[in-house]
Amino acid sequence: MRVYIKKPEFFDDVHTLIHNLYPEIPVAYLLADICRDELLVEIEGLAVYSG
Repeated sequence: MRVYIKKPEFFDDVHTLIHNLYPEIPVAYLLADICRDELLVEIEGLAVYSG
């Protein structure tokens, strides 16, 4: 999963939240200019069902 964070001051809070919710999923955290002004965080991921 990729987590784009708009402002560096939110990194610790976002990292803690994502890690607590999804501890088993590998995550890449990136500081980035998110295109929509109202968003502070954007999450991109891929799910695979193997059942």
